[in-house]
Order: sequence, then structure tokens, then C-alpha cells
Amino acid sequence: MANVIKIDSLPLNYKERIESLHEFLNEFQEGIFTQMLDIASAGVWKEWMQTIKAGELFNFNNEMLENTNDKNIEILWELYYKIEEIKPRIKP
Repeated sequence: MANVIKIDSLPLNYKERIESLHEFLNEFQEGIFTQMLDIASAGVWKEWMQTIKAGELFNFNNEMLENTNDKNIEILWELYYKIEEIKPRIKP
């Protein structure tokens, strides 16, 4: 799939682009984590979630999501950890 980009809109500072990429990857990982929470909340945690009051705070951790036995969440973990693996290798 090709993207059309105006040449005059391309960034010129390589280091800034790499820093921006790291920010994007961090935000993407946060999004993946949120999606995994949403999937678990609608699936394996559905009954439990219905007992939680609106506005109540709960601290979710990786271990909780890693043990859902939901295949889609397992796939998303693969993506999450792959991003974690490659981020330090992307350097300016």
C-alpha cells in the first residue's frame, strides 16, 4: 500500500523523527493495553465487571491480563512485547 506525501511536508530532523516514533510506539502500546482490558472486560471478566460501580478505581496489571486464556489477548500480548523489544533498537 503506497502513501502519497507532499515532499515539502517531510520532516528534516532525523533525531526528532526517531523521538517522535518512540512517542508513537509508547502511545500504541498504551492503546494495545487498553484494548486488552476492554476485550477482557467484555469477555472473561464480564460478570466481575458488572459488579464494579461506575467511577470505582482498580489497578490492572500485566499478570491479570496474561492469565485470561483469551486467544485474542494472547496475540495482542505478542504485539505489545514485540514493540517493547524493538523500541531500544531504534536509535537516532
